[in-house]
Order: sequence, then C-alpha cells, then structure tokens
Amino acid sequence: MYWDQNSAPTPVSSTTTSSTGRTLRGMGRAAPARRGAPAGFRSGVGTRPLRDMRLVEPVLDAEDRTRRPSQATKGPAMERVPRRSKVPRSAARRGIDRFQKSVINPLDKLAFALGVPPRGDALLETTGRGTGRRRVTPVCDGTDGDTFWIVAQQGHSADYVRNIEKNPRVRVKGSLARTGWRAGTACILDGDDPQERVQILSRDNRWRRLCLQASTAMATDLVTVRVDLDPR
Repeated sequence: MYWDQNSAPTPVSSTTTSSTGRTLRGMGRAAPARRGAPAGFRSGVGTRPLRDMRLVEPVLDAEDRTRRPSQATKGPAMERVPRRSKVPRSAARRGIDRFQKSVINPLDKLAFALGVPPRGDALLETTGRGTGRRRVTPVCDGTDGDTFWIVAQQGHSADYVRNIEKNPRVRVKGSLARTGWRAGTACILDGDDPQERVQILSRDNRWRRLCLQASTAMATDLVTVRVDLDPR
C-alpha cells in the first residue's frame, strides 16, 4: 500500500462506524487517503466510498415535517390506491325501476285480468312509438268525471309519456268507478304543479291517496298528464 509522505495520519475516536452499520472498535488511527482516490475515500478494512453508504436517513425539509407520515417522501410503491367510488343514486333508481317493471307491474296487470284490481290503481294503454303495438302500464286511478289525471313518476323519461308525445290517443281502465275501458286524448301539462295535483287528487279517496303517496315516493321528475275522456 502506498503512503503519502506529505500527509499526516488523521486521529479519530476509538469507536468508528463502518458503511455497513457495524461498529469497529480498537482503531486508534484512520487509514490515510490513497493517492488518486476520490474525495471521501479512506483505504482500510471494511471501508467504501461515502456515496455507496446505504443507511442514510433522508433529510426532510420544513414542508415534509408538517405532512402526515403517509404523505411524506412517498415512492412509487407507496402510492395510495384510490378508493372505489360510491354507487351513484341513478344506479339504485334503475334497480327500483327494473323491479317495478318486472315484478310489480305484471302482478298489477294479472289482478286486473282476474277481476280483482287493487283499489286505487288503474291501467293506461298507449301506442308504442316505435312498434305501433299496444302498451299497458299500471298507474294510479285519477278518474274525475270525464277527466283522467296521471302524475308520471319519471316525467318525460317515462315510456308511456314518450308514447303519448308520439300519439296522444289512449285508453284507461280504473278500479274505483268500474266503468271498463274508456278512450280519450292525453295532454302533457308541463306548466301544472305535480305536487299540488297530488294533493288535490288525494282529498276524495283514501285508496287513491295511498297509491299516489307510494308512487311519488319513488318519483324522480314528476309531470302531470291530463286525459280528456270521450263521451260515453
């Protein structure tokens, strides 16, 4: 090993820590620097360049100290996985609509076919806007003389409302008057207050009130439809 004659040995403490983290005792002098070696390099047993030292704690600035532990100096492997978004309300609403169309409405139609219609319910028959076929939808019985009132739960998004926009000729069959099918012409009243209409229709009959309360509880965008019945 070559020693530099012009450099004096540098005294160090009797306890020295190597780059591997082990404590070396009994060393009274540190090995001098070797000629041509980079700065920070000391020759000797167990010594390595300082830039290869691994156990070096990161230096945090003032901003990092104020952060929470989960936010300070995160690496790619520590990135937080984004939480799964909540199920939107529209998805739950679509589930309710499917249940109503696939379970409740068929049972309501079957009850009418058997001659035991639920009190306060009625059937509305429209013409399919695309197929031209007859479409029957259970609604609340809004018979008031020669006028039949409907408060659509889904507003202009309801299939029967869109059918009425294409062809306003409809038929209705109520459960309160027991008059059978009656034809008429439907008109969508965008300027009418659906909530006020529900209150007016709920005054006369408790069965109708129960039907309207259950219908509006699942409503998303109410709209009033008036059917002017043909003379008998």
